[in-house]
Amino acid sequence: MKKAIEGWIEANQSDLTALSDEIWAHAELGLVEHKSSKAQVEYLEKHGFEINSGVGGMETAFVASWGEGKPVIGFLGEFDALPMVSNKPVPYQDSLVEGGTGHGCGPQPFRCCRYWRRHCFEGTNDKQANTRCR
Repeated sequence: MKKAIEGWIEANQSDLTALSDEIWAHAELGLVEHKSSKAQVEYLEKHGFEINSGVGGMETAFVASWGEGKPVIGFLGEFDALPMVSNKPVPYQDSLVEGGTGHGCGPQPFRCCRYWRRHCFEGTNDKQANTRCR
């Protein structure tokens, strides 16, 4: 299974990095992250997830589901930016837009790693094929 996971990550790393970079570039504040939400929904739909948008009355919130059966595994993904923390993608302070919004804790790569987890279950064996991810 380790080889299958490593192979999937290697084959899909550039797509997930591009998604992460796109979310970083949008740097949208909470509840108005329309471009970031759209990018994620399109990626997830392309990879077989069912999308339920507008969850909780929030236009940008969604639940992405894949698979069936038990257990049901849930992952939280946040992608809102923060005011006044705009930064170039470097490990030191270097504003991209002075006083602009940015990602202070890098949630977008963590979210992309969560998408990798879903794919770790896909096609590895029958027991895992019956796992449901949300």
